[in-house]
Amino acid sequence: MHVIHRVQGNSAWFTVAVILIAVAPRSVQADKVQLQAIGSLAAAHVYTSYGYVGVTADAYVAESFTSKQVASLMSELNDMIDLNVSALQKVRAQVDGDDRRFLDDLIRVYRMVRKEAEALVAFAQSQEPADADSFEKARKAVWPELKVLLGIDE
Repeated sequence: MHVIHRVQGNSAWFTVAVILIAVAPRSVQADKVQLQAIGSLAAAHVYTSYGYVGVTADAYVAESFTSKQVASLMSELNDMIDLNVSALQKVRAQVDGDDRRFLDDLIRVYRMVRKEAEALVAFAQSQEPADADSFEKARKAVWPELKVLLGIDE
């Protein structure tokens, strides 16, 4: 705003150019900061979601949760995952390059965690060894992908 007051002359084009120069870097920087916030919050959530499924599975096996409680908890988690994936898809449509690739990977891992949660519910409801194996397979599939996404070294 102060830049506009100091501009002498009546040239509307010059005034617009000064406004764009003064505002553009802040807007681009704000977009970058917002994308970083979205990415870090979603990455933290997908990581804690993975942990939450695991802790819920452990609690079920220890008979601290019933199958009904497991189903309820995983349903709530999957609702949050669906909400986040939907929001991330909207952001994805507005970015390209590395940002889009990161969002693609993030969405893919979110969907894997969702599949893991569904497999846990199936096992808790049936208690069948085949469903236990399906859960274990889903669980083991997520961790390597999550580590790469988040840059975790073991």
